[in-house]
Amino acid sequence: MIPPAKRVAAALALLLVVACGGSPPDTAPSPSPAPAPQPAPSPVPVPAPAPAPPQALVTLRGIVRDEKGAPMPDAFVAIARSPTSFGPVTYSDANGAFAIGGIEPGLKVVEARQWRYQTIDREVYIDGVTPVNFSMQLLPQVTFTGIVSDADSGAPIPGAVVTFLDSPGARDNAGLTAVSDSTGRYRFEKVYTANSNFSVSAGGYQEWRNGLHVFGDTVLDFQLRRVQPPQTFTGAVGGPPETWTCTTKVGLGRGQLVDAPCKDFPFTTRRTGSADVTLTWTGSATMQLQLLSSRGFPEGPPPTSGAGNRIDLQASYLAAGDHVIRVINAQPGFPPTSFTVTLSYRD
Repeated sequence: MIPPAKRVAAALALLLVVACGGSPPDTAPSPSPAPAPQPAPSPVPVPAPAPAPPQALVTLRGIVRDEKGAPMPDAFVAIARSPTSFGPVTYSDANGAFAIGGIEPGLKVVEARQWRYQTIDREVYIDGVTPVNFSMQLLPQVTFTGIVSDADSGAPIPGAVVTFLDSPGARDNAGLTAVSDSTGRYRFEKVYTANSNFSVSAGGYQEWRNGLHVFGDTVLDFQLRRVQPPQTFTGAVGGPPETWTCTTKVGLGRGQLVDAPCKDFPFTTRRTGSADVTLTWTGSATMQLQLLSSRGFPEGPPPTSGAGNRIDLQASYLAAGDHVIRVINAQPGFPPTSFTVTLSYRD
């Protein structure tokens, strides 16, 4: 049993320790509890932006007039999307008025054009209220002249006809015609400055066709080539091998090649041109036709077999020089078959 005096002394000592900020003897500090994990905050949804209200479509209206102020009917008017793309498109009525509906308002390029008038491209703001009017001006007119002559002799060709053609995109001068005089000279006094296609023709000569943009007064000479009369070759091919004068390979299928009889007919072209070759024969032989250069290189399609005893072969590009028409009997051992070849060429 602790005496009362000692219990009082111990209590006083404990109070002194606490008052001085110390720890009671033999007393360990308690650890702080770890904080509880907090859940991640939920993302706040962002509302989608409201769609912009669609623009109301408007109508473009206006009037097309000529250089004198008169209404111009049938003029082409369009919204130009690019230099070669248009839409929507319309044409002016009998009073020159036009209307193009279904257009989004804004800055647009509007094009107006008419045959034999200068094309107008105008950038305008289309609001459906302000009209867009056009005053069309005639294309300038210039002289167009030259001499038509023979390509081989250089002699003038009187009576040659020069005609401007009615072609898409080149119609402004369509129908204009001039005839060369005794010196071969032709002359147009008034040709519109525009894209133009034309032909030059004369009896006994091949037609010449060309196209250009007429910018101003023009001098353009033409040299025409005489029409080559058709040439005809005849012969027979086939029979026993000892009678063959020409041999070539023909296919029997599955890559098998055998010798077959042929006939060659040479001809010469003076310039680059084209050729049409027709082969006809009698009997039931299987014939082939080929066009070669003089050195044996194919100049047309591969050997062509015909049906109905006729083959037509066309060579659209034939260089100047020597060429060979080859007729082949594709059935070795078949009796001789008579044939006719007709050659027409333009150089």
